[in-house]
Amino acid sequence: MLIVARIVIGIFGLAAASQFFRFAVYLVWGAVEGRSDPLLIFILAFLGPVMFLALWFAFFGADPAERARMGLTLKIAAAIGVIGFLGGFILPMILTPEANQGPMMGIFLTGPAGLALGCIGGFIWARRSM
Repeated sequence: MLIVARIVIGIFGLAAASQFFRFAVYLVWGAVEGRSDPLLIFILAFLGPVMFLALWFAFFGADPAERARMGLTLKIAAAIGVIGFLGGFILPMILTPEANQGPMMGIFLTGPAGLALGCIGGFIWARRSM
């Protein structure tokens, strides 16, 4: 049953990788042409950890020690992502209650950025501690 899960997650990871690289090319092409799209950066910040974790499980998911590292990385990434999301969602409503688009900062900026940073930090922590 684990092999089926690894295959399905691997296909999902490859789909995320194709979108990740497509958006990365759009971002670089826009920078070459002198325009920027900050939303693409945060789409990439969300797709990057999803792609990384899915492909990590697909390739190394048979090893129980590696699955434990994946679990720790995922827990840390989710915790930091939730903290970033809540900070970006709640703080703008407290600081500037008249701004009606404040919560979007948590959805589009700080949530994905927290997920990406949490994934990087969790991966480093899992590699050093286990």
